[in-house]
Amino acid sequence: MRFRSVNLRRSVFLLILAACHPPRVAPPLPPGEWTSTLGGPARAAYAHERLAAQPREDWRKSVDRGLATALQVHGSVILATTTGRAVVALDAETGMQYWSRRFSGPIAGTALRRNDIVYVVTGDRENRVHAIQVRRGRGLWSKRVGTTRVEPLLLDSLLVLAQEDGEVAAILASNGTPVWRSTLGAPPAVAPVAAAGQLFVATTRDTLSRMDPATGQVTARLALPSTASGPALVAGSHILLPLHSAQVIAIRVDGEPRIDWRADVGAVVLAPIAAVEGAFFTLNRDADIHRMDGSGAVSRIAQLGGAASGSFVAVGPHLVAGRLDGSLSCVDTAGQTVWEQKLGDSVIAPVAASQGVLYVPLLRGHVVRLR
Repeated sequence: MRFRSVNLRRSVFLLILAACHPPRVAPPLPPGEWTSTLGGPARAAYAHERLAAQPREDWRKSVDRGLATALQVHGSVILATTTGRAVVALDAETGMQYWSRRFSGPIAGTALRRNDIVYVVTGDRENRVHAIQVRRGRGLWSKRVGTTRVEPLLLDSLLVLAQEDGEVAAILASNGTPVWRSTLGAPPAVAPVAAAGQLFVATTRDTLSRMDPATGQVTARLALPSTASGPALVAGSHILLPLHSAQVIAIRVDGEPRIDWRADVGAVVLAPIAAVEGAFFTLNRDADIHRMDGSGAVSRIAQLGGAASGSFVAVGPHLVAGRLDGSLSCVDTAGQTVWEQKLGDSVIAPVAASQGVLYVPLLRGHVVRLR
């Protein structure tokens, strides 16, 4: 009887211990990849998701000092890249932290992912690429590179880095071995993008360079009307690029690069462009939403009020926009408000969506789950 009592007490103790110290191993992730902002060059990570009619806050968890880049949801795991120089893995259902890995340099953009590996590029004095195993947060390899402040690009077997010294470098994603290095002569303005089988980099010298992804050779250059202000969107044979001149340009890239059309969107666009059913949508710094068709015809469909930064994404047939005053708005493609939430802290990065649930990154480092 005493033996059973001891075993019972031991079992209770282990259960309490497990509750206080959650498991550090994340569950297996579904196969897939996250090659650049919002999943890839089409910025369509949530094109097939649907939203609740009127979501409510389920929980709010502190992750780190700040969240300024998009969250990712892969199966039951959330990956967050923080302003505190960390990548954090959370349980999507409860917000429980699996692991956190901190670096000595700021992270360029967000982490990229292929299956069970995430890639993180750090800047300043560290200047390294890190490959991390997702389930445990363990480092697989790390290579020193040049100073990189814009998000890298995962392109087939390569990790492409546009660096502050005006060079673009490609390394093998499997082990970090250098493949090629090419000089553009100016730092990148935004992250590189792949389209029509080629690599494109917009620089601060208002030039778009086309490069051969196999060799790094520059095969064409196009003068831009202004400096790129936000991530490029690839739509078929076009790259849509927002500019600091408060315009969006469409560049045809299936031959010699050329500008097909320009659209005036009233103020600078810092957020990713969204595509829904053949139309394109922007959120500008004044929190206005504009719609453009395939010919560049543009109209303002919504004025949300206040100011906005980079929080804009298409979730199924809807558009979700965050603002600096802590408001989160969902509108349809006609600009009609479906719902709005007040979250009490600035939202400057796109939300993530999974199975009808939204995960909102707040500037001061909290993740809010809305369902």
